[in-house]
Amino acid sequence: MRNLYTLLLGVALLTSSGLFAQSNKDIAVEKALKAITLMDSGYYDQSIEMLRECIKLDPDNYDYPYEIGYAYYSKRDYNTAIRTLEKLKNHKDVTDQCYQLIGNAYDILGDTTNAFATYAEGIDKFPESGKLYLEYGNVYWGLERYSDALPYYEVGIEVDPQFPSNYYRAAILYCSSNNIIWGLMYGEIFMNLERNSDRTREISERMFNAYQEAIVFGDTSVSVNLCSNTLYLDDKGIKEMKKGIMPFCFEYGAAHSVAVAMTDTLTLASLVRLRASVLDYWFQGDFAKHHDIALIKFQKELKDLGHYDAYNYWLFMMGDPDGFDAWVSRNQSIFDSFANYFNPHPFEFSNKEAFHASDYR
Repeated sequence: MRNLYTLLLGVALLTSSGLFAQSNKDIAVEKALKAITLMDSGYYDQSIEMLRECIKLDPDNYDYPYEIGYAYYSKRDYNTAIRTLEKLKNHKDVTDQCYQLIGNAYDILGDTTNAFATYAEGIDKFPESGKLYLEYGNVYWGLERYSDALPYYEVGIEVDPQFPSNYYRAAILYCSSNNIIWGLMYGEIFMNLERNSDRTREISERMFNAYQEAIVFGDTSVSVNLCSNTLYLDDKGIKEMKKGIMPFCFEYGAAHSVAVAMTDTLTLASLVRLRASVLDYWFQGDFAKHHDIALIKFQKELKDLGHYDAYNYWLFMMGDPDGFDAWVSRNQSIFDSFANYFNPHPFEFSNKEAFHASDYR
């Protein structure tokens, strides 16, 4: 709905500027803007009536009946929302959001069969829709069938790697598993894609806690358990093993095992030092040649620019908010320098460079 609002606002500005005489479509746009404002304020019935006027003025426009369906969904009249949106499935301008909303309405009504069928139908039409794979997984999540949900999140990452929500869900599940490494990777990518939200802060804390679970200090030893000890090797993996190239999780774990020898406890400050040492070790050896990972190259870029410590304090800030605030107060100029660089220089990657755990198991 927000995309529609932006589009309509741009058209309305042009119309009100006097550059164009108002047509029925122009009038419909202005009415739709008012309808959306009403909807956002909770006046759903008034919004629906105004959107129906828009349809009379511009009957071929997909957005107006979709917004009516959204209004019914928002007022929790899910059956009417489904009936309204089902009529749009064959519209020439239909989007994956239509299938998403119908499936969600079925799911809320407890009709998981039709929810799954709707998402599957949408995926057939929009095979690169991360949203639909997310919702498919979310139904299983709601049923607490997390092992069934995870594959859908991971396929969603694969087909739509710029969409953050699948990373979010996958990170939560992996951070609570015996393959914490994938939770750390997906979580960090998520925090770079969605930098400032409640979910960002949640993942920050989960990743810090996952590190504390993975690195266990004993009286005379320390263990690092980032991934399962079980190896699943395909033909490519077997060939690499013969060349002395271990799977990513083992080599990344080995880098952590070397770096962790320099500390005897895991705090926010020691985790920042640990990750700096891991990165140094990773690029001093052949690991970076074995595993060409865009996220790790981005870390190296930040380290070369002197921003990696500040980046890691930001990344794990919710593991120790007081410790983070204290560090920033002592290093305000360092953190400001990082923020001034980080804001206009986000982690960017092509779909071809996207990280997917199945490529490295």
